[in-house]
Amino acid sequence: MAPYNYYHQWLGIKPNDQPPTLYQLLGISQFENDRDVIRNATERQSLHVRRLARGPFTEIGQALLNELAEAKLTLLDDEKRNAYDARLRQESLHESESKPVPAGEQSSGKLAPGELAAGELAPGELAPGELAPGEKVDDQQADDSVQTTGDEELARQIDRISGNQPTGNTIEEPPNVTSEGRLNDRQTQSTHIQLTREQAKQSGREGWVIGYNTGCHFHVDCPVVSNVHCKFTWIAEVLSLRDLNSTNGTFVNRRKIRSVTRIRLTDLVTLGRDHRIIFPRELFDSVSIARVGAFIFVGQGSGNELRLESPAVSTYHARLDWIQDRIVVVDLNSTNGTFVINSSGKKRLSEPYLLSKNDRVCFGDLTLEYQDMFEKLIHHQLAMTNGTL
Repeated sequence: MAPYNYYHQWLGIKPNDQPPTLYQLLGISQFENDRDVIRNATERQSLHVRRLARGPFTEIGQALLNELAEAKLTLLDDEKRNAYDARLRQESLHESESKPVPAGEQSSGKLAPGELAAGELAPGELAPGELAPGEKVDDQQADDSVQTTGDEELARQIDRISGNQPTGNTIEEPPNVTSEGRLNDRQTQSTHIQLTREQAKQSGREGWVIGYNTGCHFHVDCPVVSNVHCKFTWIAEVLSLRDLNSTNGTFVNRRKIRSVTRIRLTDLVTLGRDHRIIFPRELFDSVSIARVGAFIFVGQGSGNELRLESPAVSTYHARLDWIQDRIVVVDLNSTNGTFVINSSGKKRLSEPYLLSKNDRVCFGDLTLEYQDMFEKLIHHQLAMTNGTL
């Protein structure tokens, strides 16, 4: 038996028009902006759904009522509606461009006055992912608040349609995640972004979406990852990242980002607090690549190159950099601290520290000799050189 299609059976929206637009849900004209029309349409559709949402259809009815309420909130908010309308127009344009042109209607190649060539931007128009004049790229924002953007609205809608989140107002935690969005240690892992410099040059402005949904550019199969989690761009050889209103957040160096954030070579990027994202080294600037040889992360999570089994060690505790044949240790705001032990005593680190060969480093309650860290860094350097990473 075919699944019950309540969009079609209840609202008359044909299967080839699904998933429906917010306007189709309310049964009003595309791009309608009259507030009374939107309110009245929501009330009419909601009353109709309530009449049908009985017995075995109660749950379906509630889900649809939630969608109608969400449509109303979006279309009554001018900023959200404008962003949504712009996306619909863009999708419509892509659909029309993908249709074959009948014989005899092929373009002569000449542009009409004022017509733009494919890919050309109108005066003052920004390319996707490009920052407006005066707009800043924030470096590692610590503020937990989230700004709402068109991409974030899209993320919420895709999450709802795909079933990553319930359609009501309550957001359930994914399995195996605490209220802070942390994975248990056995599930902590990492994902390498497979992207060449040439590929980045072709699509860097449009960017790439990372998420649990298999339709994303980079699919991450992890319970803390939202269907559409974050998006990164590569413009003028600068790698930037922004969260798409994910449930568990996107973090850079253990700080939750709330706007476009520039990513540097040695930054720790995680989805939620634990799932590490590793970007290709070749996407970073040549100065950073020349300055920093190998670098590894130290912690108890399996996303670290140097893993330490101790409850006193943070999931991502510290970073070791190999710079000009010397080791620099950087604490990542760990819970129990990183300490350098030498003839002068024991010092807790609050800033990057250049180690001497007689130094030992204590991560939480575990102490490593200089040689242990040196061997791990050299092994990582060789793996990079041989292309096995």
